[in-house]
Amino acid sequence: MLAFSGRIRGKGGKFLLLPPGYKSEVPAGLFRLPLVHQQRGLSSQAFYADASDLKPPVDLIEKTKIYPLKGEAKPMEFPDASGVPANMLPISDATAFDQLKQLVDAEGPHLADPDWMGMLAGLGIAKGEPFAPDDRIGASSTARRSRIQDEAA
Repeated sequence: MLAFSGRIRGKGGKFLLLPPGYKSEVPAGLFRLPLVHQQRGLSSQAFYADASDLKPPVDLIEKTKIYPLKGEAKPMEFPDASGVPANMLPISDATAFDQLKQLVDAEGPHLADPDWMGMLAGLGIAKGEPFAPDDRIGASSTARRSRIQDEAA
């Protein structure tokens, strides 16, 4: 946590997000943030004093800069998502298993502890293994597409 209760006490600074297992040197003056997973989203939050004037917190967030450890930085983009409809509900059909499979393939053993990975393997979701759901899970979108293609051939 990087907030007021976190280790930087809300003072700001430069942070270095490190992939799992990173062992190389880190330049001085950076806060090390070792990541557990390969894929990482980044969000920030700024507080406002007056809900009718959101310019100060937006300006603060737009000061965020992300640089690679080596090489050139790309300019930051801050798309305005105000008023844009978004479905924030979790997936509630069998395609959720397809997404879990993609996540397991991308993250491997860094995704969760062995107990959780074992539960996923019990469903047929394991890194590098084909996912062929049985009747307990129901036909995932991938399996449905395969069956439809087979029937059409």
